[in-house]
Amino acid sequence: MQVLNLSAADVLCVYGLPDREFSLELVEWLEENSQRYVVVLEDEERALLEEPSHERMRICNAENEESLKKIAWEFVFLSFDYAKHTSKDEGKRQALFSKMAFFQEGVHLVASDFKERGLDLLSNFLGNHSLFSRAREGQSLFGAFSNIPAIICGAGPSLEREVPYLHSLKDRALLFAGGTTLSSLSLFSMRPHFGGVIDPHPPSERLFSQQAHEVPLFFQSRVHPALLKQVQGPLLKIAGSGNDFFEEESFDGGWNVTTFLTALSCHLGCNPIILVGVDLSQRGEKCYAGDLERSEGGELLAAGDGLYTRRDWLFAADWLSQFAKSHPEVDWVNASDGLEIKGMERRELHTLSFDRQADLFGMIHSEIQPLKQGVFPNFNAEMLRASFERVAKLCVEILALLEQIFPQPPEKNGQYALLQLDVEKEIAYTQFLRPVWEMWKYVLIRQIPKDVPKAYGIGLNQWLFIKRICDDAGKI
Repeated sequence: MQVLNLSAADVLCVYGLPDREFSLELVEWLEENSQRYVVVLEDEERALLEEPSHERMRICNAENEESLKKIAWEFVFLSFDYAKHTSKDEGKRQALFSKMAFFQEGVHLVASDFKERGLDLLSNFLGNHSLFSRAREGQSLFGAFSNIPAIICGAGPSLEREVPYLHSLKDRALLFAGGTTLSSLSLFSMRPHFGGVIDPHPPSERLFSQQAHEVPLFFQSRVHPALLKQVQGPLLKIAGSGNDFFEEESFDGGWNVTTFLTALSCHLGCNPIILVGVDLSQRGEKCYAGDLERSEGGELLAAGDGLYTRRDWLFAADWLSQFAKSHPEVDWVNASDGLEIKGMERRELHTLSFDRQADLFGMIHSEIQPLKQGVFPNFNAEMLRASFERVAKLCVEILALLEQIFPQPPEKNGQYALLQLDVEKEIAYTQFLRPVWEMWKYVLIRQIPKDVPKAYGIGLNQWLFIKRICDDAGKI
């Protein structure tokens, strides 16, 4: 096999230690580009003791999931490819590559929040700041809708089949819809009880076609400002994920707006919870109900029976399955077509019975109205900008000190310790810079020669990295 003609990826995974001929090809491929790496997935203990034939080759225990995750984090933000060359079991190779791809894509999705060094999320947060004064804390509603059925609407093609029946359920179940689903329902003149948005990226045109501007909207501070500025109804802020800034707590909303609304409905006390139009797949070219077009890309994966899915949909399905398993007190029903979600009974929506509830729109209004307006009451944008300026100046002092005391270990220098402590006290560092650095350090670590002392390798690069972010944050 001619590896050199096969892959333009940054990281090439192979199964089993390569023989001499294949190893020479891999080394030649590595030498063509200093940013390339090879990962050998090995399941034989004896082979794991072998020394790699190149400094940019890693031998990973294929039987240890933590080792696979470690590799995925080490090469975060890099593209992966998988070599078919192997003298081992073909079925096991495919299974291992699928597992590695699953972990790598999961890390990629988590880290994608920081691909722009977190500056896009910071820009979103500051762009939403003017709306925080009229928003309410959504967590205050948790438990307020005990034992009221919830229907989580997705924008999958099967939603169209259920629209007539959904129209008849507006006083029998709470309807939740987010993102593209708001636009799909608008095409069918339907208004959900609650909406939701979480996407930090600039919205596509299809999202502006929705007409449910007065629906109470759950959001996270990371969301792109364009999605919030059109909202006329109540804004209900929900704590962010572990990646979000300036939050005192976190909320696990899963992978997308559907998982986010599913988690919310559970915390609101709803039971049963029914998924409708959450296909997490497509058949042919039709991706969304209402024939909305999908403008963004994403590799389609065969899912059997003529269905195609995507990696992020697979993550959502797995998350929904795990979430349902962790909440056995809830009756879970999947009334969607497409991917199976383990732990959720598959049933047709029209076969389910719903008792008539009180005026649900009126109930929602009475629960929201008393909630105090104003979120992030202690946040001050000017104080944050001033904090970024102070950190930038401290970084300059630290870099000058490192140059002055080189090659002495800085951790034994009192002035260095005091400067570092001053940085760590700043809100810009604790709430923004530190979590960004924790993600990006993997990128810098793999680029630093192993013979460089830690303090003058990764340490020096840390302060340079933080200084550059502070300079760019000041321009937002």
